Amino acid sequence: MKNESMKLNQSQDSSLQSSFTSNLNSECDRFNIPRILITGGPGAGKTESKRFLQEALNVRGYHALFIPETATELIGAGISASTVGSRSYQTEQLIKQILKEKAAMNKAKALISQNSSTRPVLIFDRGTLDGIAWSGQEEFDAILQSQKLNMAELVLDYDAIFHMESAGCRLDENYDQSNNPARIASPKEACRLDHILRNVYRSNPEWHFIESDADIQKKMSNLSTQILAFLEQRFSS
Repeated sequence: MKNESMKLNQSQDSSLQSSFTSNLNSECDRFNIPRILITGGPGAGKTESKRFLQEALNVRGYHALFIPETATELIGAGISASTVGSRSYQTEQLIKQILKEKAAMNKAKALISQNSSTRPVLIFDRGTLDGIAWSGQEEFDAILQSQKLNMAELVLDYDAIFHMESAGCRLDENYDQSNNPARIASPKEACRLDHILRNVYRSNPEWHFIESDADIQKKMSNLSTQILAFLEQRFSS
């Protein structure tokens, strides 16, 4: 069944993927639904940030919608580069991410239709281009070409990108592999992946860097403060 699912997704008209992202952007702009990407190397605290951000945003009157990491979902379902091959896995991950982003946008629109004063915010745990760090640029470029997608445009699809530095880059003792079964990278490898992702996304004009800190509360507070500052500017303009 898993392989059949892979074939089904990969057989979709590739032009459809491009129309998904185009329509998604225009709908989010029309309804003023911010799309925030949280990325970074393994062990950065992305997943753990949900609880902190949920509270911080709700207090300020935002309705945060969190979209979980696609790679973790696929690996949990037994679909990985080792089971289906790197290119098939990365293609599946990219397509699934696009579909999840569209579904999240539709949910946000539904909330607005129920209450026009609602201010939904989409927060993605990794995005469409994170797979580059694991697949390599050449393979991912081929995947994007097959789906008629453009890397530069995908970077700009997010209204703001917050890069959380992996603890593996400077705080080896704080690098925890136990809270995510999909995390197998060593601290050194996590830092290498972290640097790749910085280069992938930093061309976005709203790219923000959240430095590692031995005090996780301080790191989360820094993330929350920067996201709230972005949102306040977005909704006041």
